[in-house]
Amino acid sequence: SALFHRQLNSTGVWQFYERPNNLVFGFDIFTPKKGNLIAMATQNGVLLSSDHGKTWKRTTGWRMTEVQCVTFDTTNSDILYAGTPYGFYKTINNGKSWKQYNTGLKTPDATYVSAIVVDYSKPTRIFISTEDGVYKSENSGDSWVRLNGLSVKHIRTIVQHPSQPNTLVVGTENNGIYF
Repeated sequence: SALFHRQLNSTGVWQFYERPNNLVFGFDIFTPKKGNLIAMATQNGVLLSSDHGKTWKRTTGWRMTEVQCVTFDTTNSDILYAGTPYGFYKTINNGKSWKQYNTGLKTPDATYVSAIVVDYSKPTRIFISTEDGVYKSENSGDSWVRLNGLSVKHIRTIVQHPSQPNTLVVGTENNGIYF
């Protein structure tokens, strides 16, 4: 099982905060709430904490395991996106219900979502990394189009450049990183 720690001060000391009894694959913090709201992607779904990680609540109602990544919408904490080996999921009600959005993700490799980036310059634009490459949505994840020009597959992570929103960096399973 995973351990959740956070650094409390500049002394470099980390405090054990919770043991959610899950493998933790990733998490996101909704920064407008000053770190109070945390979403965690785990082997048993998406967990949410509204008290800096002291307590956790499982939000995913689907019988899905291995949520690889979770990301808040940049403007609304009720909207979360989750990537799984079975596709892209979205909630608009803070995890009370989730819906799968795989339109345009046409192969099993395309539905294996390993990372999500919400474009900070245009929050309705979302990028996902998959086993089949990188996909883009212009409508908050409702549908997807594969980006061309990348000669490798098995993309594991994707990052948006902090000052150049049109620059993405992806990391692959065995082929390095690409800009």
